[in-house]
Amino acid sequence: MKKIILMIAALTAGLTMAAQQKGEMSVTGTLLLSGGSTKVEMSASGSTQTSKSTNPFAFNLGAGFGYFIMDNVEVSLGLYYGLDREKNNHSTQDTNFYDSASSFTIKPEVAYYIPLGSDTFFWKPAFQLGFAFRSAKEQVNKETTNKLKQPFGFTLGLDILAFEIKPWEHLAFDFSIGGLFYNNTSLKTDTAGVTSKAVSHDITFGFNNVFSPTLGVKYIF
Repeated sequence: MKKIILMIAALTAGLTMAAQQKGEMSVTGTLLLSGGSTKVEMSASGSTQTSKSTNPFAFNLGAGFGYFIMDNVEVSLGLYYGLDREKNNHSTQDTNFYDSASSFTIKPEVAYYIPLGSDTFFWKPAFQLGFAFRSAKEQVNKETTNKLKQPFGFTLGLDILAFEIKPWEHLAFDFSIGGLFYNNTSLKTDTAGVTSKAVSHDITFGFNNVFSPTLGVKYIF
């Protein structure tokens, strides 16, 4: 019994020593650029066929401020801007047409830090709210572009697979590879003077970011 008590005490002491301390503050920056093209070559019966496709272009920039209201518990507020463009199905062999979109998101968050064997690596599951405003354009041809307006989007999420590496006292790196999220969006479409509105709800769960994780750099003071 005494050994069990000593083990629990040792684990508790380790958690306290590794804790993110109450009163600490942080600023976080995120930047994501993606794009490029994919080339596929297929050889059969002595002949080779080559196909090339353009990958969607995406640009995301974000900044956040966090404050530890108690040991291991951080509340934060993030602001994010996103821009993406992708070739759509109106494209022809001679001319490419694109869908493009821009968005602005406000995201408050509460995260709990759990040290994983040291004071440099943390599991930090987080509860998130997201409020997004988005507008988009769809090129149909050279003369026609449809405007899509998403006046409001709402996200409720549990960022389960979120981690932080803190190799230095004032510098850390955050990354997330998946969780459970609920999205509610409304979309207005203006086509040839006719306006329509649609509302969608979706729930996602899984390792949605394993091969493209969300990354951030954090300065702690």
